[in-house]
Amino acid sequence: RRGERRDVAWLGALLTLSGMLFVAAHWAWYRGWTPYAVGDHFVTGELGVVGFDPNLAGRSTRLIGLLVDREFGLAAWQPAWLFAVPAAAALAARRPLGWAFLLVPAAAGWLNATFVALTMHGWWFPGRQVVVVAPLLVIAVAAWAARSRPRLLGAAGLGAAGVVSWAWLAQEALARRLTLVVDFYETSNPLYRAWSWLLPEYRAPTGATWVLHALWIVAALAALWWGATRRP
Repeated sequence: RRGERRDVAWLGALLTLSGMLFVAAHWAWYRGWTPYAVGDHFVTGELGVVGFDPNLAGRSTRLIGLLVDREFGLAAWQPAWLFAVPAAAALAARRPLGWAFLLVPAAAGWLNATFVALTMHGWWFPGRQVVVVAPLLVIAVAAWAARSRPRLLGAAGLGAAGVVSWAWLAQEALARRLTLVVDFYETSNPLYRAWSWLLPEYRAPTGATWVLHALWIVAALAALWWGATRRP
């Protein structure tokens, strides 16, 4: 937008051509806008992947659930993901060079996983719905943690716990004691088993689920405030 007109024209032309190729290829391969067009489960068309009667208000629980769900939340398996909340707030508040290139796609991906995806509980490993934007949040956390020794030590400590959880789970899968897409949350890892009790279980909600849900919302809001108001 701020460049030379000729450069902007070339960029616009390339983006237009890319979009046309994308559409043409999808129609040639799938006879639709997305690969879901070939799924016979979606009897109402490929947009059936969004859900046949979506409850968007109900799906709003995923805003925090994608992070802290007991079985399918990112932080359940790698607690360092919790630092993505204050890191994103710090980026939005301070707006360093390039901040929008991280936060705008990350927000779009998170909202897509919240309101468009059919479910956040499925036979896949946690992170599937946000995997395309997760690396952007990794960069945000790294930049935020590098500004403070306590933050760096906290991220390293929680990150190490997550690495142990991943390694433990990988060994159980290799030994065929569980699988990564069906019963991974039945791991014997004591770190996960202890930590998961602090997380809400949205797949089979009880009264305790909503108490924990409310507490995690309060914690997330506090983290947002902390990230936005600390020194740059």
